Amino acid sequence: MRFYDIQIFNAPDAKGNPGTLYRQYSSMKNGVFNPGGLMVEFDLLRFGESTPKGQSCITVWGISPQEMQQARQDMFGMTIKMWVGMSKGLPLAKPEQRGLVLEGTIWQVLGNWQGTELRLDLIVTAGPVSDVNPLPLAPVNLTVPWNKG
Repeated sequence: MRFYDIQIFNAPDAKGNPGTLYRQYSSMKNGVFNPGGLMVEFDLLRFGESTPKGQSCITVWGISPQEMQQARQDMFGMTIKMWVGMSKGLPLAKPEQRGLVLEGTIWQVLGNWQGTELRLDLIVTAGPVSDVNPLPLAPVNLTVPWNKG
């Protein structure tokens, strides 16, 4: 079965302690497949450190009206992490291959209601280098070689 686990965290506190879990969307609860799991679409950008980057988009279908309205007000600037892969069930599925594919900051939250369909669109950007004190930015030990040719 397809596996996804989206975790959204509150901002870290002033001492730099990580934020608490605000909301979680997952296709598995306590290790058991959830047949009533929400439909999730995602377009995640993967890039090298020397490449200009855009924004990733995650869409969660089937949320409640209260959740949609509250999320639009509260989720800006929160940290998001997303794991994807396969869970047990299909012959070629390898649960050990699932892993973290996205970690960033929620830049925009859009709630859409069309007829009976409710969805939440999350626009995600790369997060800050340092959660504790972003100014000045924490130094990164990074080398980008530009070979001729």
